[in-house]
Amino acid sequence: MCGICGIIQLDKQPVDESRLVQLRDAMLHRGPDDAGIYFDGSVGLGHRRLSIIDLSKAGHQPMANQDRTVFVVFNGEIYNYIELKEELADYPYTSNTDTEVLLAAYERWGEQCVKKFIGMFAFALWDAKKKKLFCARDRIGIKPFYYHASKSAFLFASEIKALLEIGVPRMPNDKIIYDFLALGCYDHSEQTFFKDVLQLMPGHTLTVQKNKITLKQYWDVPVQKESKISEEEAKATLKNLIYDAVKLRLRSDVPLAINLSGGLDSSALLCIANDLLHDRGELNTFTMCYDKKKYDEREFIKAFVKKVRCNPHYILTNPEDIFSSARTVTWYLEQPFGGVPTIAYWKMHQEIRKKGIIVLLEGQGVDETFGGYTYFYGSYFSDLLKQKKFVTLFSELKAYQSMNSLSLKEMVSFFKKVLKANRTMTTQDATSFIKLNCLADDFKKKFSPILQWKEPFSSAFSNRMYTDLKYTKIPRVLRFNDRISMSASTELRVPFLDHRIVEFAFQLPNALKIKHAQTKHLVREAMKGILPEEVRTRQKIAVVTPQQEWFKNELKSELERILSSKSFAERPYFNVAEVQKEFQKYYKSKDLPNSFFLWQWVNLELWMRIYIDPDQETFLKNARAFRKNQQTRVLVKTGADG
Repeated sequence: MCGICGIIQLDKQPVDESRLVQLRDAMLHRGPDDAGIYFDGSVGLGHRRLSIIDLSKAGHQPMANQDRTVFVVFNGEIYNYIELKEELADYPYTSNTDTEVLLAAYERWGEQCVKKFIGMFAFALWDAKKKKLFCARDRIGIKPFYYHASKSAFLFASEIKALLEIGVPRMPNDKIIYDFLALGCYDHSEQTFFKDVLQLMPGHTLTVQKNKITLKQYWDVPVQKESKISEEEAKATLKNLIYDAVKLRLRSDVPLAINLSGGLDSSALLCIANDLLHDRGELNTFTMCYDKKKYDEREFIKAFVKKVRCNPHYILTNPEDIFSSARTVTWYLEQPFGGVPTIAYWKMHQEIRKKGIIVLLEGQGVDETFGGYTYFYGSYFSDLLKQKKFVTLFSELKAYQSMNSLSLKEMVSFFKKVLKANRTMTTQDATSFIKLNCLADDFKKKFSPILQWKEPFSSAFSNRMYTDLKYTKIPRVLRFNDRISMSASTELRVPFLDHRIVEFAFQLPNALKIKHAQTKHLVREAMKGILPEEVRTRQKIAVVTPQQEWFKNELKSELERILSSKSFAERPYFNVAEVQKEFQKYYKSKDLPNSFFLWQWVNLELWMRIYIDPDQETFLKNARAFRKNQQTRVLVKTGADG
């Protein structure tokens, strides 16, 4: 995993080498092991390397083909590079890297090469013969690619901050800020929080040729008729797919570990990895945790790890960690993020790197593609009503009532709540999280409160999965994962988001995803004999963090200080009087209501102070300070220019 960047001067002026180096080295944390540049007249490519496969100098980038007519900068992993290398055996390889396989694939298949790759990737390839820049991003969007285009130049980088450091305007994108504050959505389109910076969308390619920028979609979830596959066949197929996805992602020339949450998905990942690695020692596992028992899963995890082979580590986050780290995390995340759990996740990755771990595997993606969240009940029930499958609907409702020991009144309330959640934006437990009354009237009038998203399926269940995959859950989580792991110079791999598993999940009947009121039914069945039964059958629990409690107590004064500040009051986005009313209402409530709206306001304010308010000189000074502090924090080494 690495950092890539480039400058194409559309005005045919020569690339400024010092500017290209500045663009590249703004991403030192993404690649502390080596650095390189290629430039030829109006074209320049830059690369920072985190060595994972073939640690030798043969993996130096930018990398060229044999006759030096094609140059590539590549971020990510092509997991099936060994198999592709066999298929492309006539290429004159000089390394054991997947980067060189990418070059060979381009020479054989041209732009269609992306369809051959199983992996996470973002790359830019300069074809000198065709005078063409060809860029691509993986199907799911695990690896980032940002760009800025003006009349004079096309600039791209793995991170937005790199573009800003060389002078791309730091202007807020009010449309995306509205979507964030009014609808709770972010990372849902090609637009970013910065007005002049776009992202290349997942499953897309981008070419720059003859001063023309062309975007093409090469992958989307296939829309097919619901499969008639039997449960037994589906279970066997899914198990084989998961095993192959994990096996490919265990390929590494550096130490790797597992992020273990205690849930079904990460526990399954650990058990499968152990099975595949056999006697090659104990895997390290890392778990973020909190002091209070009701927010902490250590007791459950400790019972689990006693039954499997691993070396567990527990990284504790306390209230004082939150605002002492919030500025740094905001810097590395570049755009607003998810709150206390994200900061805890950042702290964990800093500790992981200190222990010498470079590659991590995580169980992300199963909930979104196999119906793991509470609101999927509403989607499933909606489909059953539409299909007039009343017997199945009644059976599922009874099963849920029995499993959760609900009264009839409670069951009716649950049914109404999840049906409503199917039609609106909610949290994973189907509760609301936004406060429209706190937005300034003039700001609200500028934008539509409705987002039009593609719904390619006839099933509400499949469309909700599609929304999570393409617009809501997965895009923002993948941004969090990438920036946080890379801030510590570590690589994060997500086997369950292998596109083959995703495609298979969308073909399955809904009745194999939720059955007898149990979510992720087929995954649980596929894990029989692999996972301990108490883990395999444990019902999905919404992520519970101490954010709500800490906001009411230990962090109250800091929240109040930020929300009462002059700079917050002068933002054009808020009705400050209503903000203060909701703030006081939150603290006077006897329960612990959803606190996301408070974090939205505070996080946006911190983001504005770091990324928008400073002049360019101060911004660059701050950037150098963040980099220096991070080098000290994780003790990374820096590579010399190649």
